[in-house]
Amino acid sequence: MSEALLSTVGWDWGTDSEGGAPGCGPCSGGPPLSYRYIDEEPLALRYRRTLTHLEERLPGENLDVALPEVLGYPAAWCPSTSLFDGYQDRAGWTRFHVAQTVAAAYLLEHPTDEGIELLGKRLRHMLAHPYEGTELGPGRGYSMPPCQYLFPGVSECLDLLCRLTAYPAALAWIEDFVAGRLDAGPIELPPVFECPPRRSYEIHEGVLLSLMPELLAVLSKVGLLEGEILRQAAAHLPALFNLPVRKVRAAALGLPPALAIGSPLSPEVEHALAGASFDLARALDEESAPAFLRAARPVGARFLLQACEHVERRGLTRLTVSEGPTALEPGSLVEALAHMADIAALEEGDQPEEVVQRLKACKPETLRAVLPVAGAGTGLVLRALGWGDAEPLVAYVRRMGRLDHARSILPGFTDLRNSDDPSEGAIDRAALLALVAKAGEERARQVLGLLESARLPIKKTLLLVQAALGVNRDKVLKALKRRSQTAVKAYGLLPLERSEEVLERYLFLRSFARESGGHGSDRRANERAAVQVALEHLAQTAGYGGARRLEQVMELQAARREPAPCERWEVGEYQLELVPSHHEPSIRVVKGRKALKSVPKAVRVSESYRQAKEVLERVRDQAARFREALEDTMVEGRPLGPEDLEGFLAVPVGRALLRALVLATEDGRFGLLTEDEAALESLDGERVAVGPCLHVARPLRLFWAGQLAGWQRLVCRRSRGQPFRQAFRELYFPDEEGGAAAVSTSRFAGHELAAPVAAKLLQSRCWRVETGDRAVPYKPFPEVRLQAVFEFPDAGHYLSETRQITSGEVYFLGYPRRDLSSRPSDLERLPFREVPGVILSEVLRDADLAVSVARLQGEVRISKETFLKRGELVLALAESLGIGGVEIDGRFVRVRGQIARYRIHLGTAEAHVEPAGHLCDLPASPRRTSLPPLIESDEPWLGEVMAKLVTLAHDGEVRDPAFRRRLRSGG
Repeated sequence: MSEALLSTVGWDWGTDSEGGAPGCGPCSGGPPLSYRYIDEEPLALRYRRTLTHLEERLPGENLDVALPEVLGYPAAWCPSTSLFDGYQDRAGWTRFHVAQTVAAAYLLEHPTDEGIELLGKRLRHMLAHPYEGTELGPGRGYSMPPCQYLFPGVSECLDLLCRLTAYPAALAWIEDFVAGRLDAGPIELPPVFECPPRRSYEIHEGVLLSLMPELLAVLSKVGLLEGEILRQAAAHLPALFNLPVRKVRAAALGLPPALAIGSPLSPEVEHALAGASFDLARALDEESAPAFLRAARPVGARFLLQACEHVERRGLTRLTVSEGPTALEPGSLVEALAHMADIAALEEGDQPEEVVQRLKACKPETLRAVLPVAGAGTGLVLRALGWGDAEPLVAYVRRMGRLDHARSILPGFTDLRNSDDPSEGAIDRAALLALVAKAGEERARQVLGLLESARLPIKKTLLLVQAALGVNRDKVLKALKRRSQTAVKAYGLLPLERSEEVLERYLFLRSFARESGGHGSDRRANERAAVQVALEHLAQTAGYGGARRLEQVMELQAARREPAPCERWEVGEYQLELVPSHHEPSIRVVKGRKALKSVPKAVRVSESYRQAKEVLERVRDQAARFREALEDTMVEGRPLGPEDLEGFLAVPVGRALLRALVLATEDGRFGLLTEDEAALESLDGERVAVGPCLHVARPLRLFWAGQLAGWQRLVCRRSRGQPFRQAFRELYFPDEEGGAAAVSTSRFAGHELAAPVAAKLLQSRCWRVETGDRAVPYKPFPEVRLQAVFEFPDAGHYLSETRQITSGEVYFLGYPRRDLSSRPSDLERLPFREVPGVILSEVLRDADLAVSVARLQGEVRISKETFLKRGELVLALAESLGIGGVEIDGRFVRVRGQIARYRIHLGTAEAHVEPAGHLCDLPASPRRTSLPPLIESDEPWLGEVMAKLVTLAHDGEVRDPAFRRRLRSGG
């Protein structure tokens, strides 16, 4: 309405240069007010005509007011008076808003000391009464910062004063504002905010900081920017000192320039602020400590040296870190000194060696007090103490606790969290102990003790690191009784005191995971993830390659210690039998000699059936762990020694798993385990003697030996299926571009993935994650001294921190590498020709699986390797079913029927009649066939493809008239 009214009297209500809303955008570099007048008529006359016209068009409101009444409202009247008392209509808002806008324009055109005084009084009133609603009226809602006033608001008033600096009265108001003389309070906030009282500058902090660069520049130009004014300003708006350090801090953390600072500072203002900040640091006392604590982390070695001087003069022996002052707990001098020492970066011109020499002049106890809180100067303090060898260890702890990055950007966003991400809190124990050995164990314990005494917000990180050294065993065990998830992770890191302790810990962790079922879904997921981390830690502590290998060995040991579970139960005339299938163990109900398809009610309510279900659940859980362990054994090429073979064969489900897999002898011969378990049966039926060790045959080895297709046909012909993909496993080779000389591949890069799904999938494939400023998944292969890396450039501190992530390159490095967070050069990456083919294939398979399963949008992604393996599976099944005329052509399987030729897509299962390519619908009653049970459940696409293939291969037997008519018409 205001736009139309103003247009009728010759005003053209526009927008600022940035396209913002009318009346907005102070200090934005555009027009000061969003209006412009069309002709040269004096502004004063236009102002009067506008008010007159508003009176004529909107009667009932006294708008015939002078400039002091309009602009000074509500400063000119009692604060309890509301413009909207009696009429809460839109018209009232429009009349008053337009009147104030025109009055502000008139003040710029005809400034007077009286007008500037009223403008200042309005500013002071709005700061003192941010939530009274004296213009918008009560009950209009609240927002942060408060917006209970019409134009001009706080920011507009300051903008107008900046444009009237030719007048001493405007400069006086700006000086009063910068010096904090307009800071009212403490002010009670509305109950909706649930906050303690705050001062007005703190309430408006975001707005005021955005205006400060221009206000400080105004005072600097006229020579009023003195140190005393800045010190007073910092006492009321401590974040003022954040402005000059944001640029340095952002550069140190590698942030984009756009995040460095909101508004540009002139060199003079930046120099004055930096000087005032250091002056405040030099004169720090109990009174100024709260203000200094609320400022940004200091930048430059001079703050670290000044903190050391304060500590030494006061004889302090420990500094503690504060989470940040509040109105109730403003912060102590000791916490302010810790904040002073915690520098975010060195300044340009700081010479590290010179700083070290100056630090050496301090007493050792001073340096030890400052060390935990020295931030970017930690390494300098360590060198000054003569503890330089401990620098990598301290850097590791700070990085793992996300101390530097988090405290610079998001205060309180530090340390490990309880999470369902199985990489959160995972430690490479060998790498950590190598850092400890470099520092010396005694020195490492001393340094970790100092970090703990400073109350740094990394208590969980320190619990894990100290557990690896074995210095906090009692503390970990005590926290374990409270079901602390961090203590669970630390439990696996404690050094072993007895050989049987490995099995005891494993059984405890397995029990802990089962007991988590009594909690809510979030806690249950978090606790089970913590158990996975603990198992990985225990595997490292006990000398196993990973959690899967640990589980395999421990399950076999537990099976030897525990009595064999009952496999048969009697319930009246029924018998219950445990069937330990390699695919899915089950309970079979038999009556006489007939297996029943369903469980009778008399059996379901019996105690024996309850016991049978408990045993079945344990066996299924055991089978799942055995499957994973055997698959890892195949991928990593580990042999199954005599104890392993004996253990698997002693457990019914383990024996069923081994019999379903193609095994290999030490001399490279392949076969299936015979019924007497004394030999292997090869493809041609020959018995192959079993040596002391066997291997789970790798598919790539079968391919190189020319036997892969033969074993695929045999698996399908015997309808045995397999516990995991072995014969029909996808095989991957280096890309054609670059070939074996390439050092990375981008074929899986650029996909938007669901981060939680990708994290869990990679963890299930034995990938670990290097956490810190950026999460980096890696998969170690210690036996060949290399590790695979799968980059996610936009990952957070841990992989599932954000909802989605983008996949990047895959490459290999030597193992171990001390820091995966820094991007390696091409010279550090290993060419693919130096990576064993089996490992390369498995790593690329993991990456393909991640980008296919965790993909957020778009069509389902199926790689060429997956299509190839699907084709091989369909071809082998067709041969086992006696179906001829089947060919594989890329993404299609082609089949010759008695009436026509067809092609079936291996992804969508759509069938087309060739050569025209018309879509072919199945008849109303398609021909059915049974598939191997595991393959059918593991490959949901396969049932539909095979059903169409069998039906179309026997199209002459179909009696459906509609189907035959479609074929005769070309589809």
